[in-house]
Amino acid sequence: MLSDLVMAAERFRGEGALAPRSTKRRRPNWVIEVDSSGQGYLLGPYRGKESHSEITAPDRQRSGKISESNLKPYLLMDDARYALGIAERGKETEAELAHRGFIQLLEEAYESTGDRDLKLIIEYLRKPLADDVRQKVQPKDIVTFRNSRGEFPAARASILDFWSNYLAKELSAGVQATCSVCGQYGEVVRILPNEVKIMGQKCQITSFNLPAFTSFGKQQTTNSPLCYNCATDAISALNYLTQNPKHHAVIARHTGSGQSHPLRNQLAVFWLRQPQQVESGGEELDLEELLKGPLLGMERTGTPPPDLAQLEQLLRIPWTGEESATNLDTNSFHLAVLSANKGRLVVREWITVSLGALRDSLRAFLWATRIVGPRGEEARPCSIPAVVEAMESSDPNVTRGLLRTAYLGEMPPHALLEVALQRFRSVLLSGRAHNDRRYASESARIREQLATLHLLAAALKLSTTYGKEEGEKMEQLDRYATRPAYNCGRLLAVLEEIQLRAANWNINATLVDRFYGGASTAPAATLGPLVRLAETSHLPKIRRENRGYDRLKAELEEVMGRFSAAEGMPCTLTLTQQADFALGFYHQRAEFRRWRQERTQSNTGTTDNTSNS
Repeated sequence: MLSDLVMAAERFRGEGALAPRSTKRRRPNWVIEVDSSGQGYLLGPYRGKESHSEITAPDRQRSGKISESNLKPYLLMDDARYALGIAERGKETEAELAHRGFIQLLEEAYESTGDRDLKLIIEYLRKPLADDVRQKVQPKDIVTFRNSRGEFPAARASILDFWSNYLAKELSAGVQATCSVCGQYGEVVRILPNEVKIMGQKCQITSFNLPAFTSFGKQQTTNSPLCYNCATDAISALNYLTQNPKHHAVIARHTGSGQSHPLRNQLAVFWLRQPQQVESGGEELDLEELLKGPLLGMERTGTPPPDLAQLEQLLRIPWTGEESATNLDTNSFHLAVLSANKGRLVVREWITVSLGALRDSLRAFLWATRIVGPRGEEARPCSIPAVVEAMESSDPNVTRGLLRTAYLGEMPPHALLEVALQRFRSVLLSGRAHNDRRYASESARIREQLATLHLLAAALKLSTTYGKEEGEKMEQLDRYATRPAYNCGRLLAVLEEIQLRAANWNINATLVDRFYGGASTAPAATLGPLVRLAETSHLPKIRRENRGYDRLKAELEEVMGRFSAAEGMPCTLTLTQQADFALGFYHQRAEFRRWRQERTQSNTGTTDNTSNS
């Protein structure tokens, strides 16, 4: 992983997206222009909309209270305590110490580079500060310097080379070793040059927390040696990935109250070894951007992320474009799932795969999760975070398994079926998941519940059909399916619809609320009496009141006819068969909702009893 991050840093830096080594792009609040005579002129302040443009300037890790043993000035751009010696109230000694360290660093840089601008800046800082500087500049304001030609020495190549060498020497462990990334023998770092931030928590990219890891008396990073360049590049690349929306996605977040669980927070970072453009419909698409689709969340209304829908369409056609065919096996996709725990970086998953293999895996995953919407909308795939959120599972292995299914083509995790099935039943029975006869009357709670059921049905379909030809048939209602469990689920949905129409939707609890558990585990004993009740009580009432008797009667007879060919209903259902039951129920109910929506749209302002179809 570290090796791939170092290569990523080389790519991003070549594209101009990553600053030179040991630097950061920063915006100053004040600029002091020093002319050839050593006279300084204060420019600014630059705040808000008038903010100064970013300047590439030396950077390093700095924390803790200023002291003789913790003095870490930035070269040429720092806050006013360091750059000008302007103190916070009661902390004059700290500011004096910080400013002395800032000037000493400038002197070292001048000795090494002979840069005339540095000499002039040092001469300026040796003089008493002008009154306007002391009055206007605050201790925490960022200050930098430029010459009278408008050039910033902080961004000069010779200055940055000095800074990189200076830090490498300061952070050195004082021992020679072979870098674990580049394989070069030389000085290795004792302290990492910077930290990474994962979902707001700072941590080190490598660390050891047990005595067993400090074998042969080696301490800190010398037991996993990194040279300064590799350590800096790996950290810079990872920080860039975590800050750029194109390259990261939150796939799990702990939102519960009470004690924090940082390990439940999971951030995915991802990138291609080389950028890849593919052509679709005459349009050039950024493949790296689209590969984020399976890692995006989903709106509670059930709307899929645009990138996911576009990626699905792209996977259905051959990838064309300049060099795209030849690069599929040489270019690679990298994905890391990270958490932070008490200052330590936790790598939950690491995936690297060629684009050719990735295309096949993603296609199989998206088609396996593709399922009709809860109101009969066009079938669509689902993203991993959306499915994980719907399942409310805190098991990180489920998330990890889904990632490996999507990006490596591995079978879905074993726990997926049981967790999704239990959650499907729980959501279904948590309240009325049906609406009255007018489609538009759905409440926000019902819409959210339907969206959750859609995601759980996608998880069940993925678990039971992944890698099988029947996966595509299971996108929507399959009227020709002969599987008894699937038809038992369909039957329960038909019986619920019959009950709802008989009651004119004026009902607090349907037979699903009372009998779903029994019907999905022991269908023969549960569904038989419900069929008799529908035939003797509910259907005659629907016929008398003209509420769609013919269509419901035909639907019931069609489903019941499937059991004759299968020698009756099964007595019990296995876990896999219970998932098939749930899919049959979900598909049939979605079909009924589609009917209602169409009728509502074609008969706006009329009631359902105007039609007997």
